[in-house]
Order: sequence, then structure tokens, then C-alpha cells
Amino acid sequence: MRKLIAMCAVLAAAACATTRAAGPQPSREPLVRPSRLREVSFAADFPYPGGESFPNATPLLDADGQARFHVAIIPLHAVEGGIVGFELVVVHSRDDQENLLGERSSFSEECRCYPEGPFDIDIAYVHEGVLKSRFGDVRTLPLPDHAGTLTWTIVGFASGQGVGSCPTCSNFKSIHTRVDIKPAP
Repeated sequence: MRKLIAMCAVLAAAACATTRAAGPQPSREPLVRPSRLREVSFAADFPYPGGESFPNATPLLDADGQARFHVAIIPLHAVEGGIVGFELVVVHSRDDQENLLGERSSFSEECRCYPEGPFDIDIAYVHEGVLKSRFGDVRTLPLPDHAGTLTWTIVGFASGQGVGSCPTCSNFKSIHTRVDIKPAP
């Protein structure tokens, strides 16, 4: 009887081990990683023709020629009218609304502006035709998914007067910037 119980125990243990071994196994296939981005430089300017939301969105292509991200300069309009800032936007596709670089700060009553971030420019930081930004004219930002770095250089801009019913309030007329993409090693 003891031998029979011992044999049953051995068979039960073998059955459990077989069941565990037959269960889901980790995949031996390598992880699929996106291809490296191509190194690229381009102008990202405003104004641009047409009324699309991302009319000048430039695709950032990977080594396989597939668009991984899109980059655009988006004007920020005052409620009263006039352009009071610009935002550098990186999205996965032209239909996305979420900026992968981060969320822009909300309006501050203290400065009566949108507090400046590394990927936006507000007219409140322009004094006598010169950008007085704590982020400077050249801003280097990490791309999402550790894909590399984006360097945004503000080459020049034109400002003017008139926002809604305020004829002396400053606004932007145009901006000329350069975007340089360096892929991750």
C-alpha cells in the first residue's frame, strides 16, 4: 500500500510539472523596437497658407521611412483676436491633440499671460523686439520614447500692436524657427 501511495504521489507531482511546463511560455522572439529616427533639420515657420490645424506638420521619419512623429508650430490666439504666442507641438499623428512634449501652463492672472515653457513662446516675454526668455533662443528637448533630441532654434520673429480692443497690446505677426532632430544612439 505504501508503494502504491508513493507511486501516486510521484505521478501527481509529474502531472503538475507537466501542466506547468505546458502553460504559457515567455516569447523567445526579440522585442519589436521602432527603427531609429532619421537625422533631419528643417524650417518651422508661421504664417503658413491654409486653415488646417497642422498644415505645416513635418513628419519625423524612422530608418524604414515610416512617420513616427509630426512636428508643427501652432499659433496661440488671444480670445479678443491676435496671435500672442506659439507652441512647438510633437504628436504621433496629425489627428492627435496631445502634445508629447508636455502640457502648456494655464493662463496666469499674475503676469496676464501663459507662463512660458521650453516648448512655447508668449508675447509677454518679448521686450523691444528681443525675446527675453529664460529658455533662450535655442531649446533642446527630449523626444518621446527616448527616440532622440529635438533642438528648437528661434531664428527671428516680427511683432506688432493690436490685440482685440487693445490697440497698444503686442502681438506676433510671424516667427521663423529651425528644428534639428538628433536620433538616440
